[in-house]
Amino acid sequence: MTPSSSALPRQTKRYEQKRQAILDAAVRLFNQKGLKGTTLADVAQSVGLITNSVTYYYRKRRSSRPRASCAPSTCWKG
Repeated sequence: MTPSSSALPRQTKRYEQKRQAILDAAVRLFNQKGLKGTTLADVAQSVGLITNSVTYYYRKRRSSRPRASCAPSTCWKG
């Protein structure tokens, strides 16, 4: 069963930029605090959002982890 198009967020340039900012912040925080030490609230605060707003851009909390952990090695400092 696929979600209807109205259930998905409209993917504008601003949406994609904010999504990338969240991902960049997550990578930075994962490098600083580790996966277990980083909370969704930490990521949200670093990009000026409330925790619930992050779920608009990433429906599941874990959906950002694989992308962030696969970021280029230039972002990895550990």
